[in-house]
Amino acid sequence: MTYNNDYLLAKAGALVPQLMSFSQKNGLSGLEFMAGVPASLGGMIAMNFGCWDVCMQDIVHSVDLYIPGQGFVTFSNEQCQFGYRTSIFQSMDCLILSAKLYVSSSDPSSIKKTIHQYVTQRLTKQPMRTATFGSIFKNPAPDPAAAIIEQSGFKGYQLRTAKISDLHANFMENIADASSQDALDLMAIIQKNVKSKFNISLQPEVSIFQ
Repeated sequence: MTYNNDYLLAKAGALVPQLMSFSQKNGLSGLEFMAGVPASLGGMIAMNFGCWDVCMQDIVHSVDLYIPGQGFVTFSNEQCQFGYRTSIFQSMDCLILSAKLYVSSSDPSSIKKTIHQYVTQRLTKQPMRTATFGSIFKNPAPDPAAAIIEQSGFKGYQLRTAKISDLHANFMENIADASSQDALDLMAIIQKNVKSKFNISLQPEVSIFQ
Protein backbone atom coordinates (compact mmCIF):
# COMPACT_ATOMS: atom_id res chain seq x y z
CA MET A 1 0.00 0.00 0.00
CA THR A 2 1.08 3.55 -0.74
CA TYR A 3 -0.50 6.91 0.04
CA ASN A 4 -0.34 10.67 -0.03
CA ASN A 5 -2.49 13.19 1.76
CA ASP A 6 -5.48 12.57 -0.49
CA TYR A 7 -5.31 8.98 -1.74
CA LEU A 8 -4.53 5.47 -0.63
CA LEU A 9 -3.52 2.95 -3.31
CA ALA A 10 -4.13 -0.66 -2.29
CA LYS A 11 -4.20 -4.05 -3.97
CA ALA A 12 -7.58 -5.76 -4.39
CA GLY A 13 -6.46 -8.64 -2.17
CA ALA A 14 -5.81 -6.38 0.81
CA LEU A 15 -7.88 -7.57 3.78
CA VAL A 16 -9.79 -5.24 6.08
CA PRO A 17 -7.45 -5.80 9.07
CA GLN A 18 -4.50 -4.81 6.84
CA LEU A 19 -6.31 -1.70 5.65
CA MET A 20 -7.22 -0.75 9.23
CA SER A 21 -3.66 -1.27 10.46
CA PHE A 22 -2.09 0.72 7.62
CA SER A 23 -4.56 3.62 7.80
CA GLN A 24 -4.25 3.86 11.57
CA LYS A 25 -0.45 3.73 11.51
CA ASN A 26 -0.26 6.45 8.86
CA GLY A 27 -3.07 8.68 10.13
CA LEU A 28 -5.40 8.10 7.15
CA SER A 29 -9.10 8.46 7.82
CA GLY A 30 -12.01 7.41 5.63
CA LEU A 31 -11.91 3.62 5.79
CA GLU A 32 -13.09 3.15 9.37
CA PHE A 33 -16.58 2.02 8.31
CA MET A 34 -14.99 -1.25 7.10
CA ALA A 35 -13.73 -2.19 10.57
CA GLY A 36 -14.60 -5.71 11.60
CA VAL A 37 -15.80 -6.86 8.16
CA PRO A 38 -14.30 -10.19 6.99
CA ALA A 39 -13.60 -9.10 3.42
CA SER A 40 -11.03 -8.03 0.86
CA LEU A 41 -10.91 -4.65 -0.86
CA GLY A 42 -11.76 -6.10 -4.27
CA GLY A 43 -14.81 -7.89 -2.95
CA MET A 44 -16.08 -4.80 -1.17
CA ILE A 45 -15.69 -2.75 -4.34
CA ALA A 46 -17.52 -5.33 -6.49
CA MET A 47 -20.52 -5.36 -4.14
CA ASN A 48 -20.29 -1.68 -3.18
CA PHE A 49 -20.12 -2.60 0.48
CA GLY A 50 -21.57 -0.06 2.85
CA CYS A 51 -22.22 0.53 6.53
CA TRP A 52 -22.76 3.43 8.93
CA ASP A 53 -24.11 5.55 6.05
CA VAL A 54 -20.90 5.20 4.03
CA CYS A 55 -20.28 2.92 1.05
CA MET A 56 -17.42 2.14 -1.31
CA GLN A 57 -18.87 4.47 -3.91
CA ASP A 58 -18.12 7.35 -1.53
CA ILE A 59 -14.41 6.59 -1.21
CA VAL A 60 -13.37 5.02 -4.54
CA HIS A 61 -11.51 7.38 -6.86
CA SER A 62 -10.63 4.77 -9.49
CA VAL A 63 -10.19 1.02 -9.98
CA ASP A 64 -7.46 -0.78 -11.91
CA LEU A 65 -8.54 -4.00 -13.57
CA TYR A 66 -7.68 -6.56 -16.22
CA ILE A 67 -10.22 -7.30 -18.95
CA PRO A 68 -9.57 -10.31 -21.22
CA GLY A 69 -9.10 -9.09 -24.78
CA GLN A 70 -8.51 -5.50 -23.67
CA GLY A 71 -5.74 -5.78 -21.13
CA PHE A 72 -5.11 -3.46 -18.20
CA VAL A 73 -7.53 -0.56 -17.84
CA THR A 74 -8.54 1.96 -15.20
CA PHE A 75 -12.17 2.77 -14.43
CA SER A 76 -13.22 6.05 -12.85
CA ASN A 77 -15.75 6.10 -10.05
CA GLU A 78 -18.51 6.88 -12.54
CA GLN A 79 -17.51 4.00 -14.83
CA CYS A 80 -17.87 1.59 -11.89
CA GLN A 81 -21.66 2.19 -12.04
CA PHE A 82 -22.10 1.73 -8.31
CA GLY A 83 -25.58 1.04 -6.96
CA TYR A 84 -27.06 -0.49 -3.84
CA ARG A 85 -24.83 -3.51 -3.18
CA THR A 86 -23.84 -3.68 -6.83
CA SER A 87 -21.39 -2.39 -9.44
CA ILE A 88 -20.54 -2.96 -13.09
CA PHE A 89 -18.00 -5.58 -12.01
CA GLN A 90 -20.73 -8.04 -11.09
CA SER A 91 -21.69 -8.34 -14.76
CA MET A 92 -18.20 -8.09 -16.26
CA ASP A 93 -15.58 -10.68 -17.13
CA CYS A 94 -12.71 -8.94 -15.40
CA LEU A 95 -10.25 -9.06 -12.54
CA ILE A 96 -10.04 -6.17 -10.09
CA LEU A 97 -6.36 -5.53 -9.36
CA SER A 98 -6.18 -2.43 -7.17
CA ALA A 99 -7.96 0.78 -6.30
CA LYS A 100 -7.23 4.37 -5.42
CA LEU A 101 -9.28 5.48 -2.42
CA TYR A 102 -10.01 8.94 -1.05
CA VAL A 103 -8.57 9.45 2.44
CA SER A 104 -7.86 12.40 4.70
CA SER A 105 -5.20 13.03 7.30
CA SER A 106 -6.24 12.51 10.90
CA ASP A 107 -4.84 11.73 14.31
CA PRO A 108 -3.93 8.00 14.58
CA SER A 109 -5.41 7.79 18.07
CA SER A 110 -8.71 9.18 16.80
CA ILE A 111 -8.77 6.63 13.96
CA LYS A 112 -7.99 3.83 16.42
CA LYS A 113 -10.85 4.95 18.67
CA THR A 114 -13.35 4.99 15.79
CA ILE A 115 -12.22 1.55 14.59
CA HIS A 116 -12.65 0.18 18.10
CA GLN A 117 -16.14 1.71 18.38
CA TYR A 118 -17.27 0.14 15.10
CA VAL A 119 -15.87 -3.29 15.94
CA THR A 120 -17.53 -3.15 19.36
CA GLN A 121 -20.87 -2.26 17.80
CA ARG A 122 -20.56 -5.16 15.35
CA LEU A 123 -19.78 -7.57 18.16
CA THR A 124 -22.94 -6.58 20.01
CA LYS A 125 -25.19 -6.77 16.93
CA GLN A 126 -23.66 -9.40 14.63
CA PRO A 127 -22.30 -12.96 15.11
CA MET A 128 -18.71 -12.02 14.33
CA ARG A 129 -17.18 -14.87 16.29
CA THR A 130 -18.98 -17.63 14.38
CA ALA A 131 -18.71 -18.87 10.78
CA THR A 132 -20.93 -16.73 8.54
CA PHE A 133 -20.73 -15.21 5.06
CA GLY A 134 -22.03 -11.82 6.12
CA SER A 135 -25.47 -10.48 5.33
CA ILE A 136 -27.72 -12.96 3.54
CA PHE A 137 -30.22 -10.66 1.82
CA LYS A 138 -30.29 -7.10 0.56
CA ASN A 139 -32.45 -4.68 2.51
CA PRO A 140 -35.76 -4.14 0.67
CA ALA A 141 -36.63 -0.51 1.32
CA PRO A 142 -37.95 0.78 3.61
CA ASP A 143 -37.43 -2.08 6.08
CA PRO A 144 -34.19 -3.96 6.81
CA ALA A 145 -34.12 -7.62 5.82
CA ALA A 146 -33.28 -8.64 9.40
CA ALA A 147 -36.51 -7.15 10.73
CA ILE A 148 -38.61 -8.85 8.04
CA ILE A 149 -36.95 -12.22 8.65
CA GLU A 150 -37.46 -11.86 12.40
CA GLN A 151 -41.11 -10.91 11.92
CA SER A 152 -41.48 -14.07 9.83
CA GLY A 153 -40.33 -16.13 12.82
CA PHE A 154 -36.98 -17.25 11.43
CA LYS A 155 -34.61 -15.67 13.94
CA GLY A 156 -32.79 -18.64 15.48
CA TYR A 157 -34.34 -21.06 12.96
CA GLN A 158 -32.16 -24.05 12.14
CA LEU A 159 -32.11 -26.29 9.07
CA ARG A 160 -29.75 -29.21 9.52
CA THR A 161 -26.49 -27.48 10.58
CA ALA A 162 -27.24 -24.07 9.06
CA LYS A 163 -28.89 -21.63 11.46
CA ILE A 164 -30.24 -18.09 11.33
CA SER A 165 -28.39 -16.19 14.04
CA ASP A 166 -30.04 -15.52 17.38
CA LEU A 167 -28.22 -12.18 17.37
CA HIS A 168 -29.01 -10.88 13.88
CA ALA A 169 -31.68 -12.42 11.66
CA ASN A 170 -29.90 -11.52 8.40
CA PHE A 171 -26.87 -13.65 9.26
CA MET A 172 -26.61 -17.41 8.79
CA GLU A 173 -24.27 -19.43 11.00
CA ASN A 174 -22.54 -22.68 10.15
CA ILE A 175 -22.86 -24.45 13.49
CA ALA A 176 -21.08 -27.66 12.46
CA ASP A 177 -20.50 -28.79 8.88
CA ALA A 178 -23.25 -27.08 6.92
CA SER A 179 -23.04 -27.51 3.16
CA SER A 180 -23.74 -24.94 0.48
CA GLN A 181 -26.99 -26.80 -0.20
CA ASP A 182 -28.00 -26.38 3.44
CA ALA A 183 -27.49 -22.62 3.07
CA LEU A 184 -29.37 -22.44 -0.24
CA ASP A 185 -32.26 -24.48 1.13
CA LEU A 186 -32.57 -22.28 4.20
CA MET A 187 -32.48 -19.14 2.06
CA ALA A 188 -35.20 -20.55 -0.21
CA ILE A 189 -37.44 -21.37 2.76
CA ILE A 190 -37.12 -17.84 4.09
CA GLN A 191 -37.71 -16.26 0.69
CA LYS A 192 -40.85 -18.35 0.11
CA ASN A 193 -42.25 -17.55 3.56
CA VAL A 194 -41.53 -13.82 3.34
CA LYS A 195 -43.06 -13.63 -0.13
CA SER A 196 -46.18 -15.41 1.09
CA LYS A 197 -46.50 -13.40 4.30
CA PHE A 198 -45.47 -9.90 3.21
CA ASN A 199 -45.36 -10.09 -0.61
CA ILE A 200 -41.69 -9.08 -0.43
CA SER A 201 -39.10 -10.73 -2.67
CA LEU A 202 -35.87 -10.94 -0.71
CA GLN A 203 -32.83 -10.75 -3.00
CA PRO A 204 -29.54 -12.39 -1.97
CA GLU A 205 -26.74 -10.05 -1.04
CA VAL A 206 -24.27 -12.92 -1.06
CA SER A 207 -23.05 -13.99 -4.51
CA ILE A 208 -24.08 -17.50 -5.48
CA PHE A 209 -22.08 -19.57 -7.99
CA GLN A 210 -23.64 -22.82 -9.18
